[in-house]
Amino acid sequence: MFQSLQDGLAGAFKSISGKGKLTGCHHVILAKNGRKIPIRLDATTIYSGEKELATIGYFRDLSEDIRLQPEAQEKDLKQASLLRVITLKG
Repeated sequence: MFQSLQDGLAGAFKSISGKGKLTGCHHVILAKNGRKIPIRLDATTIYSGEKELATIGYFRDLSEDIRLQPEAQEKDLKQASLLRVITLKG
């Protein structure tokens, strides 16, 4: 998993957010069982002068956010409908 993530994003890391930064890169990785996992990746390079010392990256599994989107949209629609009813009565 790590190697495919590293290979797939190496070029993006150098070009998306400027020198040494990658923010909000969405990607799909594969779990050992073959399940696709949507992630958001952020990374930065640590420098000492012009010398690259390290690269720090972190990613967030977006599966739960994506699963909850329809529920959140439905809740927003209900709230908007309620607001229209209140506005019409007021």
